Parts: sequence; structure tokens; C-alpha cells
Amino acid sequence: MVFGEWWDQQNKPEEERIAYFRKWPAPPRWLAWLVHVLWDLEPGESEEAFDYQPYFTRLTELGFAGVADYETDLGDEKWVRNG
Repeated sequence: MVFGEWWDQQNKPEEERIAYFRKWPAPPRWLAWLVHVLWDLEPGESEEAFDYQPYFTRLTELGFAGVADYETDLGDEKWVRNG
């Protein structure tokens, strides 16, 4: 929440937002979040109905982790809570 507030106050243009996340990359698991932060999107109540594919493609073109990395990271056992 603190990051979100700070980020909103920065009001950086797209090129600077992209440069920020090139310097401080988010893990692949956060790919959908990154889409929202970079392009200030609000897909509405149902995240599942939102089509991320064009944004994932754009992220890949910009050199960020692609959808394959995202899907691999989501399935990584390190994220599964034990017990």
C-alpha cells in the first residue's frame, strides 16, 4: 500500500515507469500486477475476464519476463504453503 501511494505521487510518464522496473524488476509472479502499475489499468471487479495477453506481449517486447516465466513461477513449489 505504501508503494502504491508513493508510485501514484510520482506521476511518471510510461518511459520512466518502464525504466524503473528495468532497474528494479518484479518477480514473474507479479506480471499481472506489473501490467496494472505500468499502464494504470483498472480492469474492474472480475480480474479473470480481463485480457492480459496484449500487455504480456508488450512486456515481453520490452524485455520483461514473459508469460511462460509467469506461468512457471505460479506453479513453483516455493510458493506453496506447507502445513
